[in-house]
Amino acid sequence: MRPAACPPHFEGALLAGRRRLMLAMTAYPERLQLLPDMATRARQHGPSAASGVRWPVILANKVRPPAGAPTAASRPRLMPGVEDFTGTRLLLLKALAGYGKTTLLRQYKDWLEQHGLAAAWLRFDAADNEKTRAVAYLAAAFSGIDPGMEAYLAPFLSALPPLPTEDILAALINRLERSGRQVALLIDDYHTIVNDEVHDALFYFLVNMPPNVHCVVASRSQPRWTMAEIAHNGAVRILDEAEIRFDAREIAGYLAAEHGVTLDEAGLQAFSDQTRGWITAIKLAALSLEKQHSGLLTRKVISGTHRGLVEYLAQSVLERQDQETQDFLLQTAPLDRLCAPLCDAVTGADNGRVMLEKLQRENLFVEPLDAHGVWYRYHALFAEFLADRLARAPHLDRTGIHRRASCWFEVNGQPYAAADHALAAGDESRREALIEAAILDMVRASQIALAMGWFESLPEAFSATKPNVLIPMAWSHIYSRRFSKAQALLQKAELLLTRSVEKLSEQDRRVADEFRVEVEMARLELARVSTGQLAGRSRLQELKDRLRPGWDFLRAFVELEICYVNIRDDRLESAFAAAADAVVFARRVPNLFIANIAFEHQARIRYLQGRMGEAAEFCSQAIDRALDRDGDPLPVAGRIHLLAAEILYETNDLKRSRERLEQAMQLTALNESPDIRCETEILAARHAAATQGERAAAARLFEYNSRLDESAPLSFGRLRAFQAWFLTGCGDLAAAEGVLRQLPAPVDSNRPPATLLVDPLLEIRYLALCRYMIAAGKAQHAVNWLRHLLRLAERGGRLRSCVRINGLLALAQAAREQHDSALRYVRETLMLGERGGFARIIIDLGDDLMALLDAYQQRLQAAEVEGDEARLCYIRHLLGAWKGNNDAALRVASAPSRAPVPESETAELAGCERLTSRELQILQLVAQGNTNRDVASELLIAESSVRWHVRNLYTKLGVHNRTGASAKARRLKLIH
Repeated sequence: MRPAACPPHFEGALLAGRRRLMLAMTAYPERLQLLPDMATRARQHGPSAASGVRWPVILANKVRPPAGAPTAASRPRLMPGVEDFTGTRLLLLKALAGYGKTTLLRQYKDWLEQHGLAAAWLRFDAADNEKTRAVAYLAAAFSGIDPGMEAYLAPFLSALPPLPTEDILAALINRLERSGRQVALLIDDYHTIVNDEVHDALFYFLVNMPPNVHCVVASRSQPRWTMAEIAHNGAVRILDEAEIRFDAREIAGYLAAEHGVTLDEAGLQAFSDQTRGWITAIKLAALSLEKQHSGLLTRKVISGTHRGLVEYLAQSVLERQDQETQDFLLQTAPLDRLCAPLCDAVTGADNGRVMLEKLQRENLFVEPLDAHGVWYRYHALFAEFLADRLARAPHLDRTGIHRRASCWFEVNGQPYAAADHALAAGDESRREALIEAAILDMVRASQIALAMGWFESLPEAFSATKPNVLIPMAWSHIYSRRFSKAQALLQKAELLLTRSVEKLSEQDRRVADEFRVEVEMARLELARVSTGQLAGRSRLQELKDRLRPGWDFLRAFVELEICYVNIRDDRLESAFAAAADAVVFARRVPNLFIANIAFEHQARIRYLQGRMGEAAEFCSQAIDRALDRDGDPLPVAGRIHLLAAEILYETNDLKRSRERLEQAMQLTALNESPDIRCETEILAARHAAATQGERAAAARLFEYNSRLDESAPLSFGRLRAFQAWFLTGCGDLAAAEGVLRQLPAPVDSNRPPATLLVDPLLEIRYLALCRYMIAAGKAQHAVNWLRHLLRLAERGGRLRSCVRINGLLALAQAAREQHDSALRYVRETLMLGERGGFARIIIDLGDDLMALLDAYQQRLQAAEVEGDEARLCYIRHLLGAWKGNNDAALRVASAPSRAPVPESETAELAGCERLTSRELQILQLVAQGNTNRDVASELLIAESSVRWHVRNLYTKLGVHNRTGASAKARRLKLIH
């Protein structure tokens, strides 16, 4: 059962993520509330200029009813009562082409709106036989009645890895249920859907619709749904041809209102019998009678089968048109939608707009698809007739028509339609070429879900000799966590590029070098994502040296990998610079996924360095940037909210931290990254420890550990280490030792190897070990380990780690009864913690350290040393928070600003061109006396690149040597 304090927005989370969200709620049920809606925040800040990840291009005319649909032939007998409709779950309009299903749907929409019910419109066509597109259109349909729907669902649709279809639909269903208003979804042309996955997706939606949602579906055939399951929560009604056909009274009203034709009773009955109430036949016959200026009815005119009837009347209409109009109708018959430029391209004439306006004016079976008169379509039955006539017109080339349409759609950025027309033209090679041309850019722009839809429709032979298809397929499988498939694809691509070059196309041969590098980089990413293994620095430098100008995707990727390696090697400033470069190159692609991951790493690096104000500012900027072009949050925003939550937690601002964590959890459900899921669970466990005790935190992680995907070894190790940390804190040393041995951690080692280096992200493993050693009576062993870890943290500039390690050293020395030494470490802990604005990292070391803080406070008060008041205030804050005053949050210092520049130097500073982050970093290293080779080694770049940057620095600063550059930079406060 959901707790009463559950925030409303939790209802919008994925059903698949509900269990995870409920765990978060049980950790701190007393104060759950969310920040303002993210979509509102996005609108306040405006769309991000760097946006790039987006859901499928939506044709607006498919999610709104046809403009100007006739309402004169209203059909009150088919309109249900309000109570009957709200008790109906599904109303199916099942009839052959030409029975007026679309018009009836439009009349339903008008009727619903007149009675205060919201109505969403969706028209399917053959291009929607791919579940990603179909679900995207289903979501877009509701945006017309719910302005916040796009902002709410866009991150679900653009999640990486792609979410299961059922999860996206679950989010949509929950949103609709939460609205509380009566809503109807009107779906037209459902018979165009033949794909089983799309059928299953719509069936899932119908079965799980909340009671306030109803659906009206128009189709030529009955969908392959189990109606009994849909009917569990409401009635299912089916109107077929017998009920939809016009009766005599409706025919008389239509003829009089629309065509001014009146038939006597006998003529009306004959007309009704012969047309069988089929509105298309009625329209065609009425047009014929109108043109004859006669109310007489000739029985022979409309006798015969439906096909014969339509063909006869259409011929009489078609043949009365001039040759230009006839050719236009036949040449544009294969197009499922029409606009003037497209018609011009297909016919080779320049009369598209004039002809479309004429056809609409004369009601020659063309329907507007938008209110602007841009897009149209032929009535389905008339289009079928025209297509049949085109096939029998030797002077018109049907294949050429499709080929020209394909070219037009290609030029106008609609590869799906271009590929469909290429297929209709029998040009499979062109279809494959279109897919090849689009697929690489799609994947490099992180449009993984769309790309996967195409991959699944292609035969295996299609990619056999195409590295430009194999490689993006491999990337897609990596981020969908299908590692064995990705490995096989990369192996195929590598064999082609190394041993079977003769099989490559000329184009692929020209870019073979780029592909070879990309294969190697994809392998590095596969190893990192699947096993946590990072490449060596020399390996990355070798790959970087092979990059050429314009390879922006690869450059962004390798810079991000260099960032990872530098973090592992405790070179945080170099990691920061690499992340900054990754952002620059990723935006050129554009690849918002890499750009925002890199930006988040910049914020995390500052957090590790204890520069909390800068980290918080980076998070704020990153959240504003992690938006698509419509201002909707991208899934990667979950990482940034998580880091923001960690920063708030460290300052003891637990309430706001929880709010951020809840947002991170919602967005993490979209991301489905095991690394991020683990980190959200770890922070939630820390909250549980702060409010319910460390035993509750350990139990939470134990429960999550049973469901953990061990394919993310880095996070798996971190989670187990925190589990050992909490088990030690609650006194369960046997369980803690068991977890540590499983990690494995060197439980029996009394000191670390002198050469031991520690990945800052995995440091918690050794800190948990040291906490266990202190509790297990091995304090001297802990001291040996902690002193080594402290040297590494100080050398790496990791202030946050130094705070925690000094605190543990204080505990270890107290356990050894070295009380003066313990208090010295307490003093160091406080000094560093106060500088960085830390609170919880000290409080969470436990009651014994708080007792040492209290003792140190008493010593300070007794000494009455001037200047200690600030330190005493900080100690009182920590002790107050420890005793339960959890609202006492430390203020995070804002990002440090440079000292004011003297007025005499202002003009000089303004005259300098703005230095990039990389140039500032090189300038700092040069000013410290490093040679070009030293700088290149430190930053993992070529020595020639350093020389190039140095020359740029001389130009921008207006100097001629290193000494002058260093002196001027210090004078202008550009460096320290």
